[in-house]
Amino acid sequence: MYLEIAEDLAKIIKDRLTKQSTLIATQVKNTFESGPITLNSLDVQNCIQKLFIYKQKNPDKNIRFCFLTTSEISKEKNNKLQNGEKGIYIWNNVNDDNIHDLRSFLFKIHQMKY
Repeated sequence: MYLEIAEDLAKIIKDRLTKQSTLIATQVKNTFESGPITLNSLDVQNCIQKLFIYKQKNPDKNIRFCFLTTSEISKEKNNKLQNGEKGIYIWNNVNDDNIHDLRSFLFKIHQMKY
C-alpha cells in the first residue's frame, strides 16, 4: 500500500520522465446549498489539515490533495489576505510572491481554533 488514506477517491500517477509517483487524494463534497467556500470554510480547513498530516506521516512521498466541490469560491470575510485575493485561488497558484501571505493566513486560522 502506498499510503493509508480515508478519502473519497485516490489514485497514484507516475511521471514518465522522473519516474516519481504522486498520490492524489480527492475529497468530494456537495456543498452548493451551504454557500460559497473560502479557506475559512471548515471542510476546506479539514482538507488542508489532512494534507499536512499525510505529508508528516509520509515525508518521502509526493502527495496532492484535491477538494472537489459544487460550491463557488469566495473571498475571506474575516482574516483577509493582504492582497485581497480569494485565498483558494492563492492556494491553487502558490508561488514565491504569495507564499508568505498564505502561510501567515493559515497560521492565524490555526491559532484562532485553539
